[in-house]
Amino acid sequence: MNLKAGQRDVVLHSEDVFTYGSPGTKPDGEKVKKLFRGVKRLGPRTVDVSHLSLATIHQNQDLLREVSRIAGVGRDQRYMSAWIGIETGSCRILQMHMPRKALPKNPESWPEIVRDCYRLFGEESWLPVASLVLGLPGETAEDVLQTIELVESLKDYTGLMMPLFFSPIAETRLGGTTGFGKDQAFPEHWELVGLCLEYNLRHRKVLYRFYSERMTAEPGVHAALSGINLIADVVLNKYLKRMKRGEPPN
Repeated sequence: MNLKAGQRDVVLHSEDVFTYGSPGTKPDGEKVKKLFRGVKRLGPRTVDVSHLSLATIHQNQDLLREVSRIAGVGRDQRYMSAWIGIETGSCRILQMHMPRKALPKNPESWPEIVRDCYRLFGEESWLPVASLVLGLPGETAEDVLQTIELVESLKDYTGLMMPLFFSPIAETRLGGTTGFGKDQAFPEHWELVGLCLEYNLRHRKVLYRFYSERMTAEPGVHAALSGINLIADVVLNKYLKRMKRGEPPN
């Protein structure tokens, strides 16, 4: 329906696209591959996915490679993208709030899982858009430092890092807790935000080159975006330096 209406780029949306057709969290590889083959036959310009679980990817790395082959990554499209949730580099915080996130491995394996998945993304030309949650209840400066260490270890892999302040959602286990604001931020939180900005700026030119594959804008818009890329370092550098020192941006 979307393709008939003129859309050229397809995004498959789910909390975890690789569990399509599965009654649980373990992927049914044949159903997933059948899904991507069917979408590919419809003739879209590109195919992406909205969300993937890192634990699912880690346990099914050959499935990701097969999906890349079916979609024609590196042949018919330059890359594939997916939103992923790193959330924290602290195994203690993961155990406290997301103990099932690393299954079937234990929370202590989480940094290793993240790094292994980023290596796979790099090999297969996938661009991860990763969320980090700052200020989860009980988080200490040491927990934030562990997240900083994890992000530092990923700096050579192209992607985006999106640091988000914790906001409770009603009718969940943490629904009654107070949200996190900048007045409660540790210096380490600002250092992490600055590191994420530095990471994104480091990869912005490659990201722009990849994302332009999906853009239908006029040449003037592309020229304007190229200009923004050129001045981004100058405009954002003063904020970046402050946050890397552990200071708020303003």
